Amino acid sequence: MYSREIKRVGLQAVRSIDLSDLKLYLASVTIVGGPYKEIGRAGVIEHPQEYKLRASVAYKKTDALR
Repeated sequence: MYSREIKRVGLQAVRSIDLSDLKLYLASVTIVGGPYKEIGRAGVIEHPQEYKLRASVAYKKTDALR
């Protein structure tokens, strides 16, 4: 139910990246979810939604010569 692993960095899947020459950083962490509203036939309908954390990951290539 909960994902606790990094699946993508940029547009690439982590499985396809050689992580030995990259440093990963958290670029942002945002809380998403909670109650939201949508328009129905008879008016506005409010729905609950679970809260989730959405993390964005940045990377920096390390110098291979060090």
